[in-house]
Amino acid sequence: MAELDAPPHAELQDTPEAFSSRQLLRLQVDGEIRTLFGSSATRASVWFDAGSGQALLRERTSTGSKGSSKIHRFGARGAGRLRLEPDDSRQAELAITEWTRRQRKFYHYDMQRSGCSSITVPALLLYSISRQPAVSSYCVFHDDALYRVRLEPRGSDMNTVSYTLDSPGGQRHINQPRRLEQLALRIEPLSQKAVVDDFELLELRGELSIRVDPEYHLPVQVSGSRRGAGNITIQLTSASLGADAGR
Repeated sequence: MAELDAPPHAELQDTPEAFSSRQLLRLQVDGEIRTLFGSSATRASVWFDAGSGQALLRERTSTGSKGSSKIHRFGARGAGRLRLEPDDSRQAELAITEWTRRQRKFYHYDMQRSGCSSITVPALLLYSISRQPAVSSYCVFHDDALYRVRLEPRGSDMNTVSYTLDSPGGQRHINQPRRLEQLALRIEPLSQKAVVDDFELLELRGELSIRVDPEYHLPVQVSGSRRGAGNITIQLTSASLGADAGR
């Protein structure tokens, strides 16, 4: 269990009916995309309720002189967003809390009218699939807009995977062809700002799909496209399982 150790920021304290939790978990996703024109690194952290999957706070940061950090705090009537940027290259070397260029906005959504019992974010779909494989529809907040994401089975096929698995029984390295179940993501807009073509999962967009190792209910591949790089498949490299995983 993780504590909400991300700075709450005074600018986000007045988010209407901000969600809270006594069973808090944190999901952290570190990503790096390399192309012929360079590379980019990002870190996304999501704090969420372990029982309902409700997202409470999300922070996404990219580093460098042109880096930025977006922090969303979720509530029953919308999400407060704080965007931080360094003022210059010197400030970019400091902690994010020292960045002085700040912009605050609030984005309204209506959970009841949209038929949403909870709000999640794209990266959290990977955790939700592993914990609740029977759930096929989610309300997902991305880039200041609300979407419905439906997971549609697309059969299974053989794919070679290579990842390290830590479990109560020890560590093992899985490096072999395995039959993976494929899920296609079908995106529907739930707010005026929502544009289907703008929806991203791990910075991929377009025809998104997730392949799951059914033995452990683990998402091991995410496929989509990225502008300037074409089709991309992101591979799982390591995972940790609790005592009840795979049951």
